[in-house]
Amino acid sequence: FFFVTLFLLVISMGQGQSDEIDEPYGPCPGDDAQTMKAFVMEAPGDISDMKLASVYIPKPAEGEIRVKVMAAGLNPVDYKRCLFTDADFPCILGADVAGVVTELGSDVTQFRVGDRVHFHANVRKQYGGFAEFAQTTAATTVRIPEGLSFAEAAAIPCAGWTAYLVLYHKLKVQAGQSILITGAGGGVGCFAIQLAKLSGLTVFASTQPHKADYVKSLGADHVLSSNEADDVNLQTVLEVNNGALLDHALDTVGPDSALNALRYLKLHGNLCSLAALVSDADLFAKGISLHYVNIGGMHQSNSIAAKLSLAQIGGDMGALFATKQLRVPIMEACSFEQIPVALETLRAGQVQGKLVANFVPPEKQEAEAAALALPPVLKSPEATLPGAQAAPAPPSPSQHPLPPPVPQQQTTGAHAYPPPPQPQQIPVQTAPAGSMWHTGQPLVQ
Repeated sequence: FFFVTLFLLVISMGQGQSDEIDEPYGPCPGDDAQTMKAFVMEAPGDISDMKLASVYIPKPAEGEIRVKVMAAGLNPVDYKRCLFTDADFPCILGADVAGVVTELGSDVTQFRVGDRVHFHANVRKQYGGFAEFAQTTAATTVRIPEGLSFAEAAAIPCAGWTAYLVLYHKLKVQAGQSILITGAGGGVGCFAIQLAKLSGLTVFASTQPHKADYVKSLGADHVLSSNEADDVNLQTVLEVNNGALLDHALDTVGPDSALNALRYLKLHGNLCSLAALVSDADLFAKGISLHYVNIGGMHQSNSIAAKLSLAQIGGDMGALFATKQLRVPIMEACSFEQIPVALETLRAGQVQGKLVANFVPPEKQEAEAAALALPPVLKSPEATLPGAQAAPAPPSPSQHPLPPPVPQQQTTGAHAYPPPPQPQQIPVQTAPAGSMWHTGQPLVQ
């Protein structure tokens, strides 16, 4: 239905404009400009307003890199971005990207063409990850951990780095403490469970009943049903925790869930919420410390320290993946063309773990990545690019107490997405004459 509607829209756009020639979206970067396919939002709206369009491939500015997208992670922020009224439009959605560096900004020295990287994009800017090429700041980009596929790497940044930020930068967890994680079967929850167990916490995970076994496999000590009455779950916690309330709570669900989480916390406990507001009166009664996490704010703060901190988090987590102490949560996969349908599925709460879109078929990703790499002579230890400095050593993992790793369990998503249309059936739009991008309005970098 989406593609039929889009096809009719293309036809209608062409009526009455026979004297004007539509061009690709975006300012033309030069005489040698090339185009790419991308899902474009022209203005705030709904997922269904995304258009598969032809867009000029941008040139990376100072401090930026361009990446050939192999896979992109899908997150709630992607469909929420559709509604932002204080962000840049037109825009390409997509916060999480994994791919290969294809071009460097003038002052970028820590990466080379051919490097395998992943990153969390600044969602308020115009060039996101739902495109054949993405553009981002080098300071917030991280090399893909050894042994991970592009799809696995794309599933990590938004959810995984948020979980890390919550536990170690906000809650400052310590071995022997306890934590409640709500929405534990979602992306952030799946990473938070593993990190909490690695740091020696007792984990109480609240999730939907059909996700209970999976959440347990990640290391949760006790699984609570989100369908159960709150009084029943609280009594369960008290019974198994020797009558004691909990040290911390991470709420990933919403305002009502965050408010209920306060009941589980001991005096002077800590609550971290990803989106919800809780009144001061509710907090004061037990002296609760409230924390919020906004990983996107690390881009928007204009603080180089915040941006470098984001990359440090990525490096710390990468070391844990490389040493098999963390695993990527269960993944469901779709193709590039299926992104609109997949986002609707995610919004409906029907996804377990992480959802990833493969822009290049998985069986072809490594070969394509190898073809994009620099010639061997430039990849040798002695060789460097003209004017380039030696790349800094990868960050060392933070010194948190790490018990033996969680046993590996390979699982695959069971969600069936409709097959994508054949390439010749995909209507690719061009920018209508007079639109913001068509007229060459500069993109805010």
